[in-house]
Amino acid sequence: MCTSNKTCTAPAAAGATCDDKAQPCLMGLFCTGAKTCALSVSVGAECPGAYLNLADGTVCSAKSTAANPQVSTQIATAAPLGVCGLAPGTGYGPTLCAPGGFATCTGTSALALGVPTRGTCTAPLPDNHTCTETSTCQAGAQCIAGTCQIPSGRYCP
Repeated sequence: MCTSNKTCTAPAAAGATCDDKAQPCLMGLFCTGAKTCALSVSVGAECPGAYLNLADGTVCSAKSTAANPQVSTQIATAAPLGVCGLAPGTGYGPTLCAPGGFATCTGTSALALGVPTRGTCTAPLPDNHTCTETSTCQAGAQCIAGTCQIPSGRYCP
């Protein structure tokens, strides 16, 4: 990797010491304020850049600067008909639709990472309900021939 100092160096791995100019991190990692490479930062910590980490439920909308301070937030969950999205509006932080996905967050606002910035949670359709290719069926089911159903070869315990 070529640094901003115009020298080649191997990128630093997660947990390694870093510097945005002289020792960058591997792609997908960020150099934190503590100068270590990380996939994300803890809730309330200064944002090293924009990211969405569904593994630990944290999100940063932009890199924190003196003019635009940003801190990592925890992704919340909403019930059907609740507000959802990456930036759903005043009083709401990034929100998934329960039980923990963006699949049922529908909205017409701009998309970021394939997710609406603002939308509404819809309930997954039950088995044997009429559906379309864009419908979300209950867990384990798929829209097959216009009906939510469990694909052959699977069973419910």
